[in-house]
Amino acid sequence: MKIDNLSDGFIRIKQIKQKRMKKLFAIMGVMFLLSSSCKKDGGKACWQAFSSLGADVAGVQPCDVTKKEAEEKYPGYWFYPAGETKYCWRVTKASDPNFVQYWWGIPESMKGNMEGAHGVILTKFDCNGFCNLGWAEKHKSKTTGQIIFFNSYNEVLLNADSCSKLYQGRIINLWETADSVAFLELVNRHP
Repeated sequence: MKIDNLSDGFIRIKQIKQKRMKKLFAIMGVMFLLSSSCKKDGGKACWQAFSSLGADVAGVQPCDVTKKEAEEKYPGYWFYPAGETKYCWRVTKASDPNFVQYWWGIPESMKGNMEGAHGVILTKFDCNGFCNLGWAEKHKSKTTGQIIFFNSYNEVLLNADSCSKLYQGRIINLWETADSVAFLELVNRHP
């Protein structure tokens, strides 16, 4: 009889422990849900303003505010957590298979905003796999030394080796005559 009473006692203790564990897990679950719901608006932090043109808005980085407060203070801008990693993107349009561009410096949290605003599809792309180049064509008089801006060109190179050899300020001569020279100057290189 004593053995039966002991086993009943152990079973009872085990049931009490199981109930306590269930209560503990329930409390932990509620605490987790409350903590995650409090952060849905981002909590108070620093937020970087982002333009629909695809770039950070210089000087607009409100701190110690919620995302909602930042959006109310600066309407017309999108906001992402300051310091968020930025990526390069291959940009296409479903309606035009020939449309391809390459964008850089866009955080992943802004991807949906950019797609919606421009009607494009963004796919992460290796930043070392391309470079966007901005060239200025200039003509220089050999007699006076005067340089005249003639035209500008933009191009994308999908060759990492070529990109690595190009730097801002690089000059490429186009043609030369007895009294003048025409050249391209690399004025912008991204990323």
